[in-house]
Amino acid sequence: MISVLEESGTLLKEGFGSSLMVKDKDGSNNIVTDYDFRSEELIIGRIKEMYPKHSFLAEESGMDKNDKGFRWIIDPLDGTVNFANRIPIFCVSIALEVDGQLFCGGVYNPMTSEMFTVKVGAGAFFGTEKMFVSNKASFNSSLLATGFPYHMKKSSQSILKVLTKAITKGVPIRRLGAAAIDLAYTADGRYEGFWETGLQPWDVAAGILMVRESGGSVKNFEGNEYSLGDNSIVAGNKIVVDSLLEIVRSNEN
Repeated sequence: MISVLEESGTLLKEGFGSSLMVKDKDGSNNIVTDYDFRSEELIIGRIKEMYPKHSFLAEESGMDKNDKGFRWIIDPLDGTVNFANRIPIFCVSIALEVDGQLFCGGVYNPMTSEMFTVKVGAGAFFGTEKMFVSNKASFNSSLLATGFPYHMKKSSQSILKVLTKAITKGVPIRRLGAAAIDLAYTADGRYEGFWETGLQPWDVAAGILMVRESGGSVKNFEGNEYSLGDNSIVAGNKIVVDSLLEIVRSNEN
């Protein structure tokens, strides 16, 4: 998986800043480029060489009908808007699900050569260094990350109120535009927490396993353990996750 991440990352790095074919998927600035497709084709091709009967859930080609016992969940280019606008914050994310449970994963940022990997029960790693979520106990002194869905009209007031309440507490917020990187950074203790709505399984599959294996918590806005396909996610150390959920709940009142 690491070699496939690196090969796909090299492809994206070579394409960064070049002339791109860009298409808007649904009229909401949710764009796709020819490099999204090229990266996905490369990843699936390499995995099929080793595991021809495994199945895939990938952002651009959807889900195939092969063996569901082993399913690869692939985001070939997370941060496409950044990539298309020559902003060097994007990554490749791959995770393997075995019998419905996340087993391992990786996130690779080719512009910084940052490699994050995880295997269930073995921990999560930045390079060769084991990762741990931040142990900072104060929510008000935390650094948080978030993102905004393309279809803000559906829940704009709720999203903005949560953001406003965090900001008014004096908490600095970062918005990188690549959820897989946000989750990897949270697992590595760079952020104390991350929250977002409207994400897809390929955006978060590798990252949520990293946060959990780094000692963190990953829940949805209802306070339940996050499951792939949930519309909302809150991740980080337990103190920050609980504090963010309090803000979410107060927003509902």
